[in-house]
Amino acid sequence: MTTSPPVPAPDLAAALDTVLDARYSCRGYLADPVPRDVVDAILRAAQRTASWCNSQPWQVVVTGAAATERLRVAMATPEALVDQGFEIAPPAEYRGVYRERRRECGFQLYDSVGIAHGDREASARQGLLNFSFFGAPHVALIHTDAALGAYQAAEVLADRSCCFVPLIASLRSFELGGCREPFLLLEGTFSQR
Repeated sequence: MTTSPPVPAPDLAAALDTVLDARYSCRGYLADPVPRDVVDAILRAAQRTASWCNSQPWQVVVTGAAATERLRVAMATPEALVDQGFEIAPPAEYRGVYRERRRECGFQLYDSVGIAHGDREASARQGLLNFSFFGAPHVALIHTDAALGAYQAAEVLADRSCCFVPLIASLRSFELGGCREPFLLLEGTFSQR
């Protein structure tokens, strides 16, 4: 075992920068399904992420076209859209730089789809697109076994975020896009079924 990690070759560092610089949260997709061998290659690459004690407590389920559509239909039901409470409580308030970052991101998103600042009706319609996965042909659900308990769930939240970065980077390396959708986590009661 070496005592210090090797210094990356400049071409590898440049390649990583290129992939990470190309990362964005995609809000519109083609309906074309991604071939299974490409999905498998993306998941193999993303699986190389770090995990606490290498427990890799997450499982990833990638829906096919029919399952994506069933999930999309289920998420559009009144039961799914009603506030059922959160499995994990959202922040009470975003302050300071956290609030600034969220606002800047939101304004950029709404500007990119032609929604004027303060147009609550149009922004609400845009928000509902989250529940249809922006038309994506697949959904990757990252979850853990309930038997692992709350402690493991907290670990998964940290690890899942780490898992997500290489997943999105891997998607970009295949010239595909993705978007993190934490509302499935927050709408725990409904989405777990």
